[in-house]
Amino acid sequence: MAVDIFNNNDLKIGVTLKSVAPFFNNRTASGKFSRRYSGIQYFEMDINLQFQGEKQYIFDQWLSEYRYGKPFYFPMAKSINLKYRGAQNSICVVTDPAMAGGRQIKTIVPLEAGTRFTFTNQAKVYEVVSYDAQNQTMNIFPNLREQVTAGEIMNYQNPQMKLVMTNGTIETDLEQIVRLKITTTEAI
Repeated sequence: MAVDIFNNNDLKIGVTLKSVAPFFNNRTASGKFSRRYSGIQYFEMDINLQFQGEKQYIFDQWLSEYRYGKPFYFPMAKSINLKYRGAQNSICVVTDPAMAGGRQIKTIVPLEAGTRFTFTNQAKVYEVVSYDAQNQTMNIFPNLREQVTAGEIMNYQNPQMKLVMTNGTIETDLEQIVRLKITTTEAI
C-alpha cells in the first residue's frame, strides 16, 4: 500500500505553486496593450519536505513508487493558502454541457473569483475568473481541456491536483533533520 506523505504527521510539508501560462504581449502604435495566450496553462509545484532522519524510510517508500513517472494527487485543501474559504457550502453542478475549448460554465451556484476547482471526470485544475448571476454563467481559466456534461459536479472544497515528479535527482542530506525538495508538474 502506498505511503501518503501529505497525511503523515512525521513529515512536514511546504509547497510553492506556480501557474505557467505561455503568453505574449503586444503594444500597438496607438499604445493599446494586448495579451494573447499561446499555449496550455498548467501548474508546477515544488514540494519541500522536512523530517527527522529516522523517518527517512517513510519518504523512501513513497519515492520508490512515484519517482518513475506514476502520478500522485496533492490535496489542495491541505495547504492553508489553497483551502476554500468562500461563502458557498452547497454542491456546485454544471447545468448545461460545455464543449472543450470553452471558457464559460453554466451553473446556478456562484463561486467567488479566484476559487480553484476540478470537475468530477477531469484531473485539470481550473480557476473561477467571474460569475454572471443574471445569465448564471461562470467564466473560468484556462479553457476547458475536455467536454463537461450537464450534471457534472465541480469540486471546490477539496480539489486534488494530479502531479508527476519532474526532478531526476533527489539530493538527501544524511543529517538529524532532513530537508529536501521535489519538483513536480501538473499531469494533464
